[in-house]
Order: sequence, then structure tokens, then C-alpha cells
Amino acid sequence: MSSRALVIQHRARSARSRSPRIAVTAVFVAHGLLFASWTAHIPHIMRHLGLTDGTLGIALLGAPVGSVAAMLLASYLIPKLGSRRVVQLALVGYCGTGPLVGLTGSLAALFGVLCIWGAFQGTLDVAMNTQAIAVERAGRRVLMSGLHGSWSIGSFAGAGIGALAVGAGLSLTPQLLILGTIALFGAGLLTSRMLPDAIGHPGADERPKTDTLSASRWSGGMILLGAIAFAGMLCEGASADWASVYLSGPLHATGAVPGLGYAAFALAMVTVRLSGNRLLRRFRPSRCGTAPRHGRRDRVGLRLDRFRMRPAIDRSPCVTRLPVSGTRSPALPDRVRGRRHPSVPCIA
Repeated sequence: MSSRALVIQHRARSARSRSPRIAVTAVFVAHGLLFASWTAHIPHIMRHLGLTDGTLGIALLGAPVGSVAAMLLASYLIPKLGSRRVVQLALVGYCGTGPLVGLTGSLAALFGVLCIWGAFQGTLDVAMNTQAIAVERAGRRVLMSGLHGSWSIGSFAGAGIGALAVGAGLSLTPQLLILGTIALFGAGLLTSRMLPDAIGHPGADERPKTDTLSASRWSGGMILLGAIAFAGMLCEGASADWASVYLSGPLHATGAVPGLGYAAFALAMVTVRLSGNRLLRRFRPSRCGTAPRHGRRDRVGLRLDRFRMRPAIDRSPCVTRLPVSGTRSPALPDRVRGRRHPSVPCIA
């Protein structure tokens, strides 16, 4: 075979290996784009429905309720259908139900629609993270932190678009129709290039024992990671749901300005998350929580391996996925199956 044919073959192989990574990155961006684009419209929906701060909080609770419930369901669907199929179905529902949020006319309707929208959002979240692990495993490269950085880029873009739309007088429904259509024709078409999962049931020698699985759920490291994730999501949720309300209310900001609050938060997330891959190439993942001082372990530093917690994939980023249920992910490496801490990926 000539050298030119070898070069062409190598380029074709490289293009095929990049396609799944491009596809999952596009889905991460689309997920963050749609989620963040509606945050600037929350004050207008609040005034339109005549909601108080308390009743608005009840309505906004619908999204996380639907999302958490769907995440538990997704951990059962993914081993049966595969993450690629679940991503495709959830993306269609996510893009299709978003515009309904702007058409609600009561507190109960807003809560219900947000619950449905959050369900598709949570399902897509788990499925795209499972696919990301498969791509990471196939390419033997650290990608997760960069992919979550892509989600933050989508969030930053979506928050900015939402703020500009509010300033231009464009309502939420046509905005989400436009963005949802773009997401479907962009990320949706690329999902056909995602990697298929190895669907099947583990053999008897691969099944983790019940007692060790229960122990892994409540190990010290898992509780610590859960607490860190809860604190981070609490801050992100407060910024997404209430930044524009606070800026337009007590601070009397008008136009596009209230929507820029969450955009600033998303920009900070982009900066930190895009540096994650570089940090993971330089430091061991089990030392990500360590704060060294004078060559020794800092007394207040956190070593995750002290709790006998190990990442699901070698060199995988710290605090990027937590177990959703006892069901294992079909995308986990074979060497992880049957270990002490099986897990499936969680939220972005």
C-alpha cells in the first residue's frame, strides 16, 4: 500500500474517531443553551401570572422534581435502550416541550409544564453523560471536564441570547421554538454518530454483591461527593432561578440587564471547567481535593482516597458524576464491573 493511501486511511480513521466526540459535545451545548435561555424571562412570567416570590418558588420547584424523577427512570432505560437512543428521544422531548412554558396561564400549569420539561432535561442529562463515558473510554482521553465546559458555554450563550431577546421584546415561546429547532437540526442529526452501548445483562461473575453495593452508596467518599455536588447545584440553581428576579426587583434593572446575572455565573463556570482537563493531566484525580502545604497534606485538605473512594474511570474528573441508582451504566469499563463502587453518571 502506498504512503498516500496510508495517509488517507489514517485521516479517515481519525475523522471517524472524532465524530462521536463532536456529537456528544453538540448535545452538551444544546442542553445548556436551552436551559439557560429561559432564565432571563422568569421576571416576565412572574408578572404575567401575578406570582409572588413564594408562589414563584413553588412553580420553579417543578423542574427539579421532574428532573430527579426522570434521572432515576433513565438509569433503568439506558441499559435496555442504550444511551444513544435515550439521548435522541430525550432531546426531541426537551426541545418540543420547552416552548410550552411560555404558554402557561396559571401556577398549576407552570408547575406541570416545568415538571415535564425538567423530566426530559434530567433524562437527557444522564444519557449524554453515559455516552460521554463511552466516548472517553473509546478514545482513551480525558474529555469529561471539557464536555461539561461545553455545557457551560451553551449556558453562557443561552443566557446571553435570553437577555438580548428580553431587551428586544421577544417572548419566551418563539425564542425557545427557534433555539429548539436549531438544537434538533444541529445536535439531533449528529446523534446518529454516537457510539452504541454494549446492551446486556452482566454475568454471574460480574454482578456486584448486594452488601458491597449498599456500602458503596453510603461510603464516606460518596457522602462527601454528594455534599459537594449538592452545594454546587444549590448555588447554580439559585443563580439561574433568582438572579434575574433580584436584578429586576430590588435593584430595579430593566431591559436586558436582569438576564446578564446568570450569564456572568455561566462565564465563571466556563473558565473553571475548561481548565479541568489540563489539571487532570497534571494531577492525579484522587488528589483533586487535596490542599498541600509545606510538602505535607493540609489538615483541612480533603483526600478522597482516604474514604476508599475511587473514580469510575482512571483519570476521570472529580465531582462530575454521582450514582443515580444501584443500576450500573452500560458504558462503564469492563474492569470496573464487579468492583466496590459501581456508578452511573449524573448531571452536568
